[in-house]
Amino acid sequence: MNLTPLGKGSPSASPRLARLGRSLGVVLLASVHVLFVSRALAEQPNVSSSPPEIVTEIANCLASESDPSKNTEVVLLPSELKCVSAGQGCRLLTERGLPPKDFAMGEFCRQKDKRHLPSAIIKQLVQAKYTIQLSGIRILGAVFCSDELDLNDIDLPYSLVLDFSVFRFGISAREFNPRGKLSVDNSFVFDNLTLLRAKIDESIFARHSMVENLVVIDSSVGDSVHLEDSVFHTTTEFRRTTVQSHLNVTGSALSSFVFENGKILGKLDLTKSEVRCEYQIRNNELGELLAVDFGFGSVAVDPSTTRSVPTYLYSWRRSDKSEKISNLLANSEVTQRVKKAEDCGTQRDSPRAEFLFSQNKISSLCLHSVEWLLPVGSLQGPTTLLSLSGTKASGDLIIDLWREDSEDHDKIPAKNHMFEAVGLDAHALVFNFDDSSHPYTTFVDALQFDHVHHAARSACRYEPAKGQWTLPPAKQIVGWLRRNNASSLQPFVAFAKAFVNDGADETDLKVAKAEIEFETIKEQKHAELVKAWGSKSLVDFIWEDGFHFALDYLRLAATWSLGWIADFGYRPVRVIWSVIGIIILFWLIFWAGLGIVAFKPEKKNTVRIIGFTFLFDRLIPVYKIREDNYDISTYYKRGQGFPPETVPYFRRSIQITAANDREARRAEIFLDILKAIGIVLAVFLAAAINALVAH
Repeated sequence: MNLTPLGKGSPSASPRLARLGRSLGVVLLASVHVLFVSRALAEQPNVSSSPPEIVTEIANCLASESDPSKNTEVVLLPSELKCVSAGQGCRLLTERGLPPKDFAMGEFCRQKDKRHLPSAIIKQLVQAKYTIQLSGIRILGAVFCSDELDLNDIDLPYSLVLDFSVFRFGISAREFNPRGKLSVDNSFVFDNLTLLRAKIDESIFARHSMVENLVVIDSSVGDSVHLEDSVFHTTTEFRRTTVQSHLNVTGSALSSFVFENGKILGKLDLTKSEVRCEYQIRNNELGELLAVDFGFGSVAVDPSTTRSVPTYLYSWRRSDKSEKISNLLANSEVTQRVKKAEDCGTQRDSPRAEFLFSQNKISSLCLHSVEWLLPVGSLQGPTTLLSLSGTKASGDLIIDLWREDSEDHDKIPAKNHMFEAVGLDAHALVFNFDDSSHPYTTFVDALQFDHVHHAARSACRYEPAKGQWTLPPAKQIVGWLRRNNASSLQPFVAFAKAFVNDGADETDLKVAKAEIEFETIKEQKHAELVKAWGSKSLVDFIWEDGFHFALDYLRLAATWSLGWIADFGYRPVRVIWSVIGIIILFWLIFWAGLGIVAFKPEKKNTVRIIGFTFLFDRLIPVYKIREDNYDISTYYKRGQGFPPETVPYFRRSIQITAANDREARRAEIFLDILKAIGIVLAVFLAAAINALVAH
């Protein structure tokens, strides 16, 4: 008998078989439900009956003493439970190499020894109402194999310390409220460490640990969060969380780091941290951000990909060299879960590594010696984006984008290194502008700061030594701003304002801004001209567009002339130098070119030299220094004549002879040209003064 397979696409399936399938499905679901319920019930502490022996042993060790100096902690060893004075457990476990640097979780959990604890151990201690010492529950060397450690809905009047432990299925701490600290230092937390609506009165510690997923949501920490020298694979997220003091991620290796919609009243320290994928720090209120020698690892193309668009694999590059990190990554169980590289889920049109620091309010910020993403081999991408958009700082922003030894990154195209700052607002911008030799591009706009300083290789000190911060030269600022890919010229205005506040001359910045405006308009008009010329016949072009383009190019010519003569009106005094240059030029034309060196006024017998005063008077006739300079009867040139004539000039006698009519006409022509130039200069001088007043 042939049976049609049951399921979608089988309209002729037998109703009897369908009912049978549904019945089997219900039985299967019920069996699974019973299995999970049975497991949950097995884990629930039975407060009415005697607690398990291990719970009693732990409680007896942690019992309250009248002398607070005699606080104790539980140290779990494979064959015994030791009760030692607080602080001795770390030394004891370190001497015995526990937890072992290498283990396979399945085999580790199959071993039956004293270290294995039930996932509800903390609830059992609390619900059994044992009197615990003031230093809290301190259990070192535990192994949790059956389920995630259950800290849900627990209100502890003391600290919880679970250092040197292994959590096979992670830790769940929903609405967990210890009056002290939570610590999992030197531990392996697989799967997850989740704090949801938790309130930690003191600090959180996860130092020298491996945490597969760290998620903290809608929670608060009364002191600090310490995540130093650890491996955080997959996810490290803080959302809508308040940290009353510091959050320290120094020296840790992460896939990604997210802190959003929260508060850190102290310092967020990312120094020497390394991510594979991204930092996202958005919509927060922060005290200080410190990030030195931080950034990204390396990227390569996945050799196994068959897609036309390459798949990029991101790896740690510097963290592997850290002894603490390499010891964690050498663990067999960690190796199975943490691959050497990951794709970061960035299969998009333009994958990139990102440091997004946006829409934050902060007191001060220091970014120093960024580790840009390093492509492997001949790979030219993807891009590293360093973004500070929407940041408002009440203090200083100290930024030095490059390491001193950045030769490996200097070989990468500038388009792969992008610095973005849109809507940046600060009291002072302290930037290392000596980075013009490094390949990177910028996208900056809507900047606002009161002061600007140059600091080359300075430390993150907000009160620098004398002379460590200096006002950058305007030309250096102009060179840096010319990297900008944003079309806006507002950054020139922001830097000019800062120069004024610092008592410096901002004219170079204003002139550079005007030059770029002129270049932009010129390119636009040229593009319009090319488009009109290519789309119309010659007659139509002349009839419809000729007059307009003629006016546009005359206006461009006038603007260019104003820029050349008076720096677009910002330096009207340059007109004086133009006048001096023109007078010298025409003096050379008359003396060396035409050979005309003197003249005789009408109705006078005195011969006068064609000197600088004469030429200045003819250049700007409105002054009319001498009437004789305009009523000329005869021009004289150098040479011997009859009768011989001489004219004194700087204690020398120059022999002269009368010029003929042709030579005299040439002299008059050049004097007319000089007069026309004078009129143009007068117009530009007035325009320059008007522009200066307008600016």
